[in-house]
Amino acid sequence: MKYKTVLQRVGPAGGQWTFCDKQGACGTSVYDNFGLFYFPKPDEVGTGRRLHVRFDKPERPSFVEVSAWSKVRKAKNCGDCKRPLGKRRELKSILRPVKRDGETTGWSVFFRTNEPSRHYLRVAMGWKQKPGTHTSYGRVIYRLHVRTR
Repeated sequence: MKYKTVLQRVGPAGGQWTFCDKQGACGTSVYDNFGLFYFPKPDEVGTGRRLHVRFDKPERPSFVEVSAWSKVRKAKNCGDCKRPLGKRRELKSILRPVKRDGETTGWSVFFRTNEPSRHYLRVAMGWKQKPGTHTSYGRVIYRLHVRTR
């Protein structure tokens, strides 16, 4: 790792994923969270600091979304899960390849949180199906929780 700190994430928060074998047989998994999220304890970061999330898939994603909310509310009958509250804010992001030995092995999404408050973040990436290949495709969502100072 290049950095001393790493943001916490709590497994996939939702999405769907399809896996295909060389013969073309495919299977799909759907992770539907119905808009409910389990957020980790907040990581403290400096206001305006550049953050990033890495996805270990060599194919370039067809889309990237970084969304932020300043508040959440506890959901009824769901234990510790929460639902984002208020207006969603799209954060500007930059996509860059991760290279090892000259080959792309993944993609990093870079973004900044510019307001001094708590941020509940959702980072999503997706890959479209490429006919004639046996690669996996779909959409995956991660959630993060940062407190800017």
